[in-house]
Amino acid sequence: MTELLTKNNLQIALLGSSLKTGRPMSLVNNFFKNNGFQIALLNESSLQHAASENSIGKNSTLIIFLPAEEQKQFYHQIVSLKPQRVIFNPGSENPEFEQMLHSQQIKTLTGCSIALYTLGLL
Repeated sequence: MTELLTKNNLQIALLGSSLKTGRPMSLVNNFFKNNGFQIALLNESSLQHAASENSIGKNSTLIIFLPAEEQKQFYHQIVSLKPQRVIFNPGSENPEFEQMLHSQQIKTLTGCSIALYTLGLL
């Protein structure tokens, strides 16, 4: 797994399915890289590895790009990462999972991660 280097101690990991040019995950990946961040790109196997190794720190942000029905298989691994916050990018909104994360004292935000960063909310 890519070691998370940080800018202002903010670690960012992206969970999604496609880095095809023009896809939201690709745009967010490029935006944060162009702003000096190194990004960890997570899929099913790397998420399991990250959870077992505790390789994402408590000052981390996990940005989700998967639809709600595809997130269910990852609930346990995401909670075990104990990120500081989880961002549900547009199209990935999941009130059920948000409640679960809140019960574990994990903050959530819903919205465009680029806009949230630009507004200083990350």
